Amino acid sequence: MIISEGASQLIQPPGGYYQVQWRRDGGQPLPSGIYQYGNALQITNARPDQSGTYYSELYGVDGIPTSIPYEIRVRPAARPYPAGSKFIKKKND
Repeated sequence: MIISEGASQLIQPPGGYYQVQWRRDGGQPLPSGIYQYGNALQITNARPDQSGTYYSELYGVDGIPTSIPYEIRVRPAARPYPAGSKFIKKKND
């Protein structure tokens, strides 16, 4: 899934599960701006450093977990060049 920098996204896992727990790859805590909202994962004001793999741990009534990975990539926004800036192209020797 590709999200533009600064955008917000709500990711809904498949339905029909008793409980859902979101985690980041490697056991890292969810970063600032990403949080669990009910069973969904809410991303607000996306930043490139939030890119990575997130897992939804889905629990049925039997208590057996099923893990689904979500690969999230935050595409950096185009940065305008400051007004009046000059670019110098280096000559290759």
